[in-house]
Amino acid sequence: MPNQSNLDNLIDKIRQLRDKKNGCPWMLQQTLASIVPHTLEEAYEVADAVENKKMNELKYELGDLLYSILIYADFAHEQGDFNFDDIIEGLDEKITRRHPHLFDEDHLQKNPSLAELEKNWIEIKKQESEQKTKTSDSNSMNSVLSNIPLNLPALSYAQKIQKQAASQGFDWEKTTDIIDKLQEEVLEYQEALVHNHPNKIQEELGDVLFTVVNLIRHNGFDSEQTLRLASHKFTKRFQQLEAHIHSLGKELYTCSIDELDLLWNKIKNQ
Repeated sequence: MPNQSNLDNLIDKIRQLRDKKNGCPWMLQQTLASIVPHTLEEAYEVADAVENKKMNELKYELGDLLYSILIYADFAHEQGDFNFDDIIEGLDEKITRRHPHLFDEDHLQKNPSLAELEKNWIEIKKQESEQKTKTSDSNSMNSVLSNIPLNLPALSYAQKIQKQAASQGFDWEKTTDIIDKLQEEVLEYQEALVHNHPNKIQEELGDVLFTVVNLIRHNGFDSEQTLRLASHKFTKRFQQLEAHIHSLGKELYTCSIDELDLLWNKIKNQ
């Protein structure tokens, strides 16, 4: 962990970068909103380093992510909203609140089961949601889905709302039920194809994808990560296919689909 002097030094450097007279010209053009795409990019680069087990790169990507956090904190400090210390204090308070079995003297538990932890977690999140509603619009509906960010990646958003609905008992009991639902959605998509209704086709494909996310969630996986891993696998196999075709002195577009399919299956089997 960095000592306080290292952290203070980083915060000072961010303030120098954003100094109105002598700061970085690029940084002085930025706003809170303009930094968001860079933060998202850094987060995905962290995920990529983890998934590819590139620990040295991970160290630097985490630094880039921290850089974004420090910039947000300096903007907020400048506007009189909060500072980096407030972020740390808020995080510390949240960790303590969400893990009473470890940090609350009145609720200490030794070796709680995963089921107990999940039950406690749902109750704590519910209390947090109710508190947020009280401190925002008193006339708004207290929906368990209200506090889910709308700009999450679509797969993450779908999984998040499914998980929140499940916390209220609205969920499939068995994975086999979801498989049946998936088959039903595929049939509805095929029917939309027959009638050639573009809007209906898109709607039914959305239902298919939403159901697949449910299936992934019930198997204990993250939908974003699952699709990324599948995409990485496809990329690796496709690049092997390209290399093999090029070694024959040919180009992919000159090969028949049967030839490509045969080579693809060979690569899969390897």
